[in-house]
Amino acid sequence: MSPEKIIKRQAREALKGNAVTLIAAAGAVLLTALLLNYLNITTVFLLESNGVLGTAPQSPGHIIVKFCYGAALMLLSPLFNGCLRMAASVARGRQCCANELFFFFGTVHRYSKTLVIDMILLLYLTPCAAIMAAGEYAGTVLAEQLPAWEYGANLFPALTGIVAALICVPILAVFVHYPLAAYALNENIPIEHCVFLMIAFSARNLGKTLRLVFSFAGWAALCFFVLPALYVIPYFAVTSIQSAKWLFELEENRGIAE
Repeated sequence: MSPEKIIKRQAREALKGNAVTLIAAAGAVLLTALLLNYLNITTVFLLESNGVLGTAPQSPGHIIVKFCYGAALMLLSPLFNGCLRMAASVARGRQCCANELFFFFGTVHRYSKTLVIDMILLLYLTPCAAIMAAGEYAGTVLAEQLPAWEYGANLFPALTGIVAALICVPILAVFVHYPLAAYALNENIPIEHCVFLMIAFSARNLGKTLRLVFSFAGWAALCFFVLPALYVIPYFAVTSIQSAKWLFELEENRGIAE
């Protein structure tokens, strides 16, 4: 049996008795994100309607919008890490608790450290945003070059979007996946170790990570029907952290694992 199958089987066993709690936590974070996004869109609409938004980036309206999105990010960031901490508890064979969702709000130091780590990891995602934008542009250009093809306007952007997303997977694996897993497993890990020194570790284990990620292709396809995603997302989170925990334990002398 391959290591991926072993890890996934262990994750399924660990999820028994924890799946509902993890699903509820992930759902709460998702609903919070949707609510905050709705409030921000409403704020932009009201500012535009009253002529306050303006066109200058430093106008009062733009400052208000930036503040609203920044505040939303500062709320969602620790909640997202709280979900991962719950998945880490399950990966350790523990019973996860709903109050772990708010763990990173516990102290000023822990909260600020979480924000710093997440902001740096967001910067790492800049190439992904550029790649996705390039894929969208390429799809639009191809669709314009073949206007006679009935389905080209929708198919080409979709295809280039998929290719761009596949290119982004290794970037996410190297720069984001293991730092988030390391912080979920050990909140005492130094910031510089988490976001900078982890890159070499991530690169060494890129092949293992990609094999694990692509082994979820079938499960990801099921998410098209929406409801299966309620199980797939916690399942993938626990599996990926379970895999990371194994690899961290092999390098415990590096200070990654507790």
